Amino acid sequence: MKIGYKDLFVKLYMYVICILMIFSDFLTLTLPSIYQYIIILCGMIAIFFLAIGNCLRIKTDLLSLLIIGMFLMVLLNNSQVYTYCIYFLVLFSVLVSRSVSIKYYEKLISVFLYGYLIFAAATIFLYFNKSIYMSYVVPLFPQYSKEMEYCYNIGYMTGLTANYARNGSMLSMGLIIAVSRLYNKRNIKIVSCIFIILFIIALVLTCKRAHTLFMLVTLLFIIFLHMSDKPGIRMLRMFGIGIVLLALFPVLIDNIPQLANVVNRFSDIAEDEAVQNRFMIWNIALTTFAENMCFGVGWGNFMSYTEQSLGQAWNAHNMFLQFLCETGIVGTIIFMSFIVFVYFQSIKIFVGLRTSRISLPGNALQNISFSVGVQTFTLLYSFTGSPLTDVKIYIPYYTGCIFTIIYYSYLRTYGRKRLKVSGT
Repeated sequence: MKIGYKDLFVKLYMYVICILMIFSDFLTLTLPSIYQYIIILCGMIAIFFLAIGNCLRIKTDLLSLLIIGMFLMVLLNNSQVYTYCIYFLVLFSVLVSRSVSIKYYEKLISVFLYGYLIFAAATIFLYFNKSIYMSYVVPLFPQYSKEMEYCYNIGYMTGLTANYARNGSMLSMGLIIAVSRLYNKRNIKIVSCIFIILFIIALVLTCKRAHTLFMLVTLLFIIFLHMSDKPGIRMLRMFGIGIVLLALFPVLIDNIPQLANVVNRFSDIAEDEAVQNRFMIWNIALTTFAENMCFGVGWGNFMSYTEQSLGQAWNAHNMFLQFLCETGIVGTIIFMSFIVFVYFQSIKIFVGLRTSRISLPGNALQNISFSVGVQTFTLLYSFTGSPLTDVKIYIPYYTGCIFTIIYYSYLRTYGRKRLKVSGT
């Protein structure tokens, strides 16, 4: 095997993942579908040459079986080739992650960050430049033009995406990455803080209440875990943070109209048509599950049921119900086993690093804090949305899981002594 062979095709594979995630709206809503399949084909070619070159290995353990089970459940009764191919590429990355240097995933996250920064900067810029938004951005998504114009006029910024919820997802992922970079001693803290401020401003401009609330809870949870090395004063500090936030809250609302819009959306929640629709959607999801309890109706097929009943295709707006109605009891057990296992291992490793019970080299604290953050946000959002069907969220989510899986595997191999992780 020539030197650089594996590096070449791993990089090609990573570039494909980046393009599929960052430019997802343009690929699916603006450009002809042929471009989608060309990019996916590049990813498949990279996997093929890595496989025949014996560059990858799959560990034979329960975790690998769960990932293979997830892949099979996505494949079962899936009529959406594009969706299936992307999910295959992502889950394959998770499956072989323990044979790929961690440095590739760290670079992947860095590319994500700068891609997200473009969306954050665009969101803020377009907020003050309506004519540019209407003249150049809206025409990119003709199917959503009326919705985009309406959202802009009422203060819901879609940025460079076709929908303010999609923009909120991108900005939330970027904020989590920016916060995790505070743990990297080689990064300039002031730069990371500027990134964080940009993402917060842009996220508030979207007026997306769920993303804003879940992002706040996620950040508070990361702070709580960060103080694991000081358990005696942790609750006191969290109480102090709560008091400061409560004191600042009225002042911020009075001086930031866009933040007031977010709060008003919570006060109007009982009369919100979108919320009322979700009760109907959840009822359809439960009915669909009752009729297909074992294996569900197939990944991505629930939307056809809502289209028949409500005249519009909707996801279940609850990931747990989505699992039940699309993958049945079998698929739900497989997915939830993976999700719960990886999440608690992430928290365990994060706390272990903060309390010095375990020691990992390189950027372990940065990587695992990102993993905890993206998983926490995704789990919270799963109660009101279907994040693991949205490429903008499930690619960063599974990338975060990869960090945990790599560190977990090395801890299993070497115990609690100092570890040598591939690529660090």
